[in-house]
Amino acid sequence: MKRKLFIMLTLMFTVLGAWATPPQQPQKSEAEKFVQSLAKIKSDEISYAYISANMFKQLFIKTDLDEEMQESISFMKSLKSLRRFFTNGKQGYDAMKTALQPFLQEKEEVMGMTLMASNRDGGGMVAIYSGGGNTMVVTDYGNNETITVVFVAGLSYESFMEFNDLGIDFY
Repeated sequence: MKRKLFIMLTLMFTVLGAWATPPQQPQKSEAEKFVQSLAKIKSDEISYAYISANMFKQLFIKTDLDEEMQESISFMKSLKSLRRFFTNGKQGYDAMKTALQPFLQEKEEVMGMTLMASNRDGGGMVAIYSGGGNTMVVTDYGNNETITVVFVAGLSYESFMEFNDLGIDFY
């Protein structure tokens, strides 16, 4: 009888222990942590916007889409969040440019993200990095006042290109 009671208690504590253990949160990439740190730069000349996965879902749930369109945007299910920064003054521009140096130098790999596309035109530049299921677009307009950064967690480069094909422009 004692043995059966001991086995039942052991089984019960094992089940309760597994049930009470919170699920592990997925680790954030180095680039994702970096982009979150950009939000801590204090400047009135840097605008910051954040859209969570839940907000994305709400945007498309409220939209009356036919089955074909629903299927064509199914790649959006992997989206976790979008963070967008926009500078509108020299002080904000200088702070953001300093923080973004590795990306603005168009290095082949930065923080686990690979340079996928780059374009320089008229003193400005656009660099698109992707890796670990995330995509980042950095645009320096070359006017010493405007840099735009868009980081989409959970969006691969291929899915990013699908967004472009649909006419959705992040930058």
